Amino acid sequence: MLDPSDTLPHTLVPVALAVEVIWGRVYDDGKAAPETKERLLNSIASTLSVTGRLYEYVDDAKPRALSPADIRGGVFKGGGKALHFADGRPPRRHLAVPTDDVPAAIQMERQKLLGAAQAMAEASLWSVAAPRR
Repeated sequence: MLDPSDTLPHTLVPVALAVEVIWGRVYDDGKAAPETKERLLNSIASTLSVTGRLYEYVDDAKPRALSPADIRGGVFKGGGKALHFADGRPPRRHLAVPTDDVPAAIQMERQKLLGAAQAMAEASLWSVAAPRR
């Protein structure tokens, strides 16, 4: 049994789990096609990698913080489960982010969604206001 004064070592969460949590808080309306959801999950993983800190677990060792150079040129695939590189570097698969980075990513995704909705509303206003010939 844990003593309440013990600190838990779980300050990192797998990227794939973090993006699912963010998806659920921002986008999950039950209507997304699986390929659309996977693209969004990959996009959320990219947001996390840019706005937060990305770590990699290798062979049961302590997680290693990845530098911008380590992830530059990478593209997330599989719903954020792996970071692939076109330059021949091997994919990075055991990635994690600090749990503290997740709320900021949720806010950023909400802002992106709000911005997209506003842009669509403005576009529809323009199409209604445009004179027909």
